[in-house]
Amino acid sequence: MANPQAINDDLGEFIEIANVDAVRVNLQGWRLVDGGNHSHVIATDLWIEPGAYRAF
Repeated sequence: MANPQAINDDLGEFIEIANVDAVRVNLQGWRLVDGGNHSHVIATDLWIEPGAYRAF
């Protein structure tokens, strides 16, 4: 994944995932991939309600 240490602020880098569906979504098992051949699999339940978003 991108390097959060590369940013000169307290927030670092992050992503947001929005649920634009009408039902809640579990992100468990989703794989996040960057352009530099790095990835991360969400290993636990991570629910997003309809119309909501999560920032990581």
